[in-house]
Amino acid sequence: MRPINLKIKGLNSFLQEEEIDFSKLVEKGLFGIFGPTGSGKSTILDAITLAIYGQVARKSTSYINTETDKLYISFEFKAGNGKNRKKYKIERSIKRKKDGGISTVFAKLITYNNLGEEENIVEKTTEVRKEIENNIIGLNFEDFIKTVVLPQGKFSEFLTLAGAERNRMLERILGLEEYGEKLSQKIKVRKDLVNEELRILNGELNRYEGVSVENIKILKEEQKNLLEEEEKLKQQITILNEKYEKYKRVWELQQQLALHEVKHEKLIENKENIEDKKTILQKGRNALAVIPYIHSLEKNNRDISESKRLLEKYKESLRDLTVQTKNKEDEYKVFYDKKENDIPLCRDKKREVEEAIKLEEEKNDLEAERKILMQKQENTKSKINSLSLKLEEIRTNKKHIESEMQKREEYISKRTISSEYRTKIIEGSRLEEKYIEILKDIKESSISKENILVQIENLEKDKRILEEELSNKNNEIKKLDSRKKELENSKPDNNDIIFILRENIFEITNKIKECKEINLKVNDLKNIKLELDKNINENNEKLKVLNKDLKSKENSLESLKKDIKDLEYKNLANILSKELKEGNECPVCGSTTHPKLADIVDNSEIEEKQQIQVRLEKAINDLRNNINKIEIEVSSLKKDSENKESEIKELSKRILGLNEEELKREKNSLEERLKKSQAYLEKWNTENEKIENELKVKTEEKYKLENKETGYITKLENHIKNKNELEEKLKILEEEHEIILDKYIKIKEELSLKNIKEKLEEVTNIDKELEKINKTLREQKENVKKLEQDKDETELNINNYKDEMVKIEQSINSKEEIVQRNNKKIEEVSKGKDLKELKVKIERYVENVLNKENRLKLELEGLQDKLNKLKEEISGVEKTIFTLENNLKDIEEKLEVALRENNFKNVEEVKENSIERIKLEALEKEIKAYEEELNILTSNIEKIKIQLEGRKITKEEWESLVENREEKNNYNNEIQEKKGQVREKINEMSKNLDRVKEIQKEIKKLETKNDSLEEMFDLTKGKKFVEYISRSHLKLIAKIATSKLKEITRERYGLEISEDNNFIIIDNYNGGVKRECNSLSGGETFLVSLSLALALSTKIQLKGNTSIEFFFLDEGFGTLDTTTLDVAMTSLEKLHREKLSVGIISHVEELKNRVPVKLLVSPPIPGVCGSRVKVEYS
Repeated sequence: MRPINLKIKGLNSFLQEEEIDFSKLVEKGLFGIFGPTGSGKSTILDAITLAIYGQVARKSTSYINTETDKLYISFEFKAGNGKNRKKYKIERSIKRKKDGGISTVFAKLITYNNLGEEENIVEKTTEVRKEIENNIIGLNFEDFIKTVVLPQGKFSEFLTLAGAERNRMLERILGLEEYGEKLSQKIKVRKDLVNEELRILNGELNRYEGVSVENIKILKEEQKNLLEEEEKLKQQITILNEKYEKYKRVWELQQQLALHEVKHEKLIENKENIEDKKTILQKGRNALAVIPYIHSLEKNNRDISESKRLLEKYKESLRDLTVQTKNKEDEYKVFYDKKENDIPLCRDKKREVEEAIKLEEEKNDLEAERKILMQKQENTKSKINSLSLKLEEIRTNKKHIESEMQKREEYISKRTISSEYRTKIIEGSRLEEKYIEILKDIKESSISKENILVQIENLEKDKRILEEELSNKNNEIKKLDSRKKELENSKPDNNDIIFILRENIFEITNKIKECKEINLKVNDLKNIKLELDKNINENNEKLKVLNKDLKSKENSLESLKKDIKDLEYKNLANILSKELKEGNECPVCGSTTHPKLADIVDNSEIEEKQQIQVRLEKAINDLRNNINKIEIEVSSLKKDSENKESEIKELSKRILGLNEEELKREKNSLEERLKKSQAYLEKWNTENEKIENELKVKTEEKYKLENKETGYITKLENHIKNKNELEEKLKILEEEHEIILDKYIKIKEELSLKNIKEKLEEVTNIDKELEKINKTLREQKENVKKLEQDKDETELNINNYKDEMVKIEQSINSKEEIVQRNNKKIEEVSKGKDLKELKVKIERYVENVLNKENRLKLELEGLQDKLNKLKEEISGVEKTIFTLENNLKDIEEKLEVALRENNFKNVEEVKENSIERIKLEALEKEIKAYEEELNILTSNIEKIKIQLEGRKITKEEWESLVENREEKNNYNNEIQEKKGQVREKINEMSKNLDRVKEIQKEIKKLETKNDSLEEMFDLTKGKKFVEYISRSHLKLIAKIATSKLKEITRERYGLEISEDNNFIIIDNYNGGVKRECNSLSGGETFLVSLSLALALSTKIQLKGNTSIEFFFLDEGFGTLDTTTLDVAMTSLEKLHREKLSVGIISHVEELKNRVPVKLLVSPPIPGVCGSRVKVEYS
C-alpha cells in the first residue's frame, strides 16, 4: 500500500479543505510532519484511519470541527503486487447529529484500472470495510495501527502485548486462521458429513427391518394357499351365477306386474271424475268464444263515463284560470313602468357616490402616509447626529494605531539579523555537534575492535577441538551404516506385500461368500419365474373364455337392436294411422283412401327389449373391463418374468469361471504364506529398529556438533566481517573528523565568536521576540484596515441619510395639496350624508324593482301557457265522447250473435261457465293423459302374464340368492387383492434384500473413514496447531527484529522469545544478560518497538498478504538522547532502500534538518481559518 493523496475538511482543527500530496512526500523515502503542539499533526493519521476504517485510534467520536456539522475525507492510494496492483480512492463523509452523536452520510470505495478509468464502486460502510480488510489491505483496524500507522500511545503495543493477544494478532495479519479454527472446522464439517451419511444409511437400514430370505419363503407359502382357496371359490361362484341368471328375469317381471296392477286400479277408481271434467271442458271452450265481446262492451261504457266527467272538470278550471291571468297582467304593468322610468336616474346617482367614496379613501391613505413620513424625518435626523460622532471616534483611533505601528517597524529594522549570518551560526552549531559525535564513535569503535579480536582467537581454538570430536563421530556412524546395509540385503517381504496378501485373502473370501449368495439368489429367482409363468398361462386361458363370451353377447346385442328398430317403425305407423281421416293424404304413401291401417304395436314389448339391451350392454362392458384387467396383469407378469430371467443371466455371468473349492485352496495357501512373512518381518524389524535407534542417536549428536561448528564458523565470519567493517569505519571517521574540524575552526574565525552555541541561542531569542512583534504588527494592520472601512462606510451612510431627508420633505408637501382637493369634491356629492349608506339605499331600490318585474313577468307567461293547454284538452275530450257513442251500438249487435251461436241465454250464464285458457289446456291434457295411461297399463299387464308362463319366485328366495352370490364375489375380490399384495411384497423384499447388503458395505467403509477424521480432529482441537505455527512466525519476527536492533544499537541489544511467548531483551554489553520488556527505559523501548514494527512489516511482505510500502510514527523521538536519536534517524534513512517510505510526526526541532521532505502544519487561527499545510524541501 502506497499513499498518493489525502483531502481533509472539518476534522478536528482542519476547518476548510486541505490537500496533502503524498506522492511528493514519499519520493525521498523519509519525510516528516512538523508543527507546534495542537497544530493538527496527529489529525493527519486520524484522517487516514478514518477514511479506510471509519474510526480513529483515540477512541473518540468528538472529532468534527466545532464550527461545522459535517466532515469530508478523500484518500487515494495504490495497493497490490504486479498485475494486481491498482489505484483506489476512498471517500467518506460524517455528520454530527442533533443529540451530539455522529452518523455516516456516505462511504464510497472506487477502484481504477491501469488507464485511470473507474472500474468498480463499492458503497455502504460495512461493504467498504469488508473489501478493505479482506481483499485490498488485508489488515483490520487494530492490526493496521499496530503495524503500519502507529498513533500516539500505540507504538509499543506489539512489544507489550500478552502472549495470547499477540498470537491472535499474528493469526489475523499473517493469515494463520486456516491452520486453526478454520482447519479444525473443515475437519469437523467433513466428519459431520460422514456421520450424516452414516446416520442416513443406518436410518435406511432400519427401514428394511424384517427383510430376509426366511420371510420371502413365508410369503411364497401364503401365496400358494391363496391360489388353492381361489380355485375352490371359482366353482361355487359359477353355480350361483347360473341360478342368478335363471331367476333374475322372473323376479324383474313379477315386480313390473305388481306395479302395473296397482296403477290400473287407481285409474279405474278415477273414471267418473274424468267424465265430469270433460263436460266442464266443453262449456269452458264455448264461454271462451263469447267473453271477448262482453269485455269490449264493458270497456266502451267505462270510457264514455270517464270522458264526460273529465270534460266537466276541464271547463271549471278554464273559468278560474281566465280570472287569474287578468289580475296578473294589471300588476305586471305597474312595475314595468317603474323599471323604464326610475332605474336610469338611480344608476347615475350611484356612480357619483362611488367616485366620492374613492376620493375619501385616498384622502385617508394620504394623511396616514404623511404622519409616517414626519416620523421618519425625525429618525433620520437622529441617525445623522449619531454617525457624525462615530466618524470622529474612528479617525482618532486610526491615528493612534498608525503611530504605534511606526515605532514597532523601526525597532524590527534595528534588531533583524541577516540570513547569511544566521546560516553560518546554524552550520557552525551543527559541525560542533558532529565533531563531538565522531570523536565518541572513534572511541567506541576502537574498543569494539579489541573485543572482537579476543573473541576471534577464542573461537578458532574451540573450532579445532570441535573438528576432532566430529571426526570421531563420523567413524562411528560409518560402522552403523555398514551394519544397516548388511541387514537391508536380507530384507524380507515389506509391509506392502503383506498388505497385498491380506487384500488378496479378503478378496477371495468375498468371492467365496458371493458365490454362495448368488447361487441361493438364482434358485430363488427361478422359483419365482416358474410361479409367474404359471400365472401367465392361467390368465391366458381366462382371456380365451372371456373373449368367446364377449363375441357371443355382442352378436346378441346387434340382433336385439335390429328388432327394437323394427318395432319402433311399426309403432310410429300406428300412431300416424290414428290421426288419418278419409279424404286426408297419408304422410307415408300420399293416398287419400286408407283401406288397411297399420297394426297396433304393444309398447311393453319395445320396453322389454330395451331393458334386455341395457343388460347386454352392461354385461359387455363388464366383460371388456375384466379382459382389460387380465391383459394388464398378464403384461405385468410377463415383464416381471423377463426381469427375473435377465437377473438370473446377470447373476450367472458374475460367477462364471469361479470355482468355490479352488478359491478355498487358494485362500489357505495365501494365509500360510502371510503367517511366515509376518514372523520373519517381525524379527527383521526388531533388529533394524535397534540399528536405526543407534544411528539416530549418533546422527543427532553429529548434527549437534555440526550445528555447533556452523555456529562457530558463522560467529567467526561475523566477527572477522565486523572487525573489517570497524577498521573501515575508523578510517572513514578519522577522515571525516579532520574535514569537520577544519570547517568548524574556519566558521568560528569568520564570525569572530568564542562560543557558537551561546550565539545561536541569542539569535533564536531575537527571532522569537521579532515574531511576537510581527504578529502584533499584523494585527494592528488588520485593525487599521478595518477602521478605514468603517470610516468610509459611516461617511457614505451620512450622505445617504441627508438625501433621504430632502425627499421626505418634498413628499409631505405634495400629499397635503391632494388632501385639500379631495375634501372639496366629497362635500359637493354627500351634502353632509354618509356616502356608503346612500350607495346601499340606491342599490336596494334598484334591485327590488328589477326582481319584482322579472318575477311577475314569469308568472304571467306561465298562466297564459296553462290557459292555452286547457283549451286544447277540452276539444280533445269532446271528440273522444262522440267516437265512443258511435262504437257502442255495433258492439251490442256482435255480442247477441255470439250468445246464440254458443248456446248461452245471457251474459251472466257465460260468466258462470268461463274458465281461464291455461286451466282449460291443463284440463284437456289431464283427460288425454288419463286415457293414454289406462290403455298402456292394460296392454303391459297382458304381455307380462304371457312372458311369465306361470313361473314364480318368492321375495325371501330371491334376496337369499343375491346375498349369497354377492358374498362369494366379495370374498373372491379379497383373495385377488391379497394375491397382488403378497406378490408385491415378495418382489419388494427381494429388491430390498440386495439394497441391505449394499448399505452394510457402505457403512463399513464410512466407519473406517470416520475413525481417521476423529484422530485428525483431536490433533487440531483448540489452538494447539495454530499456536505452534504462530510461535514459529514469532521466532522469525524476533530474528529479523534482532538484526535491525543490533544495527540501530551497534550490536548491543537483541531479542529472544521466552517459553510463555513473551519478548526477552538481551544486553550484549552486560555479558548477554536477559531483561524483561518492562525494565527498558523510554528510549530503549522506542528502539526495540521500532525494530519490531519494521520486522513485522517485513514479515507481512514475505507472507504476501499485502504490500506495505509506508510506515508512520507519531511518538517516541522526544524520549531519545542526541546520540540515540541520530542512530534511530540513520536507521530510518536507510529504510527507503528497502522500498519502504517512512513518515515521522514530531515537534523536535533537531529532526527538521535530518528529513529531506517536510510537511509543515500551521495551527488554526480562531475565527479566520483552520489548520493549514505546505510541503517544504531541505
